[in-house]
Amino acid sequence: MTPTSAPPPTVAGEAPLADKIAFSSNRDGNAEIYVMDPDGSNQERLTDDPEHDRNPTWSPDGTRIAFVRESGSYRMNSDGSGEKKLTSANPSHLAWSPDGTRIAFALGELDSSDIFVMSASGIGWKNLTNSPDTADFEPA
Repeated sequence: MTPTSAPPPTVAGEAPLADKIAFSSNRDGNAEIYVMDPDGSNQERLTDDPEHDRNPTWSPDGTRIAFVRESGSYRMNSDGSGEKKLTSANPSHLAWSPDGTRIAFALGELDSSDIFVMSASGIGWKNLTNSPDTADFEPA
């Protein structure tokens, strides 16, 4: 007889990262954040704002999505609820820390940008690269 193991426990409402794909689409007139199953089914719009929403990125535990809107960076729950503005700055990319407590982002011009980090609540910015004559971008 082969021993079997129980599946890992999950908390109600949590969406593991592998269960959904987040993406941005302008299919409804302007860019909004959507999620879908890995096979493309069950597409659902999460944001509905007149500004363009783009660059969604999942938190490591799959419970939150950070994204960029024209007026700044935001965070919301994986079902689109609980939207919170993190910054008034308009970063080019967002990336969660492995423990989900911080978010890294690139900010600046095309030829002169830096990588910053802040808490997942949007406070405590720190410039990590501080290189005014270079372009640092796309943290991961």
